[in-house]
Amino acid sequence: MIKYSKIKMRKNKKGLSEIIAYVLLISIAVAISLLVYPWLKSYISVSDDKPVCHEGVAIIIKNYSCDASIKQLNLSLQNKGLFTIKGFLVKTNSRANADFGINSINDSGVSLEVGEEVYGVYDLTDIPTPALVEVQAFESDSKNPKILCRAVTQKIQC
Repeated sequence: MIKYSKIKMRKNKKGLSEIIAYVLLISIAVAISLLVYPWLKSYISVSDDKPVCHEGVAIIIKNYSCDASIKQLNLSLQNKGLFTIKGFLVKTNSRANADFGINSINDSGVSLEVGEEVYGVYDLTDIPTPALVEVQAFESDSKNPKILCRAVTQKIQC
């Protein structure tokens, strides 16, 4: 009887040592991940101070004309918002069902006061005939030269 209990105890100890080995492996893996996480996090800069455009900024496409034969787009834009706009971006898209512009034709730093209107003539020789025009106003501050605002789009016929 004594021999049987010693054999049984040895088997139990072997099983216990395997469990301890697994616990140690898992503990080491968790410890390494806890050390690596802050190190990797220091490489990623996440800022909650993202500049935001004022709520009352609004630019509209008041009028447009497009001449496909001479590859020219004429736009009349107006600041309908509550703040001065520091400039605007004009983009076009040649797809008829497009929702946003992809071909930049202007990166104007022309400032628009509240209610002011600007007329622009844009050359379309390097891009396909547009089916959509997108205008996006931008503001600036001491840290950020361009704070992009909400864009307006207009389907056009050339």
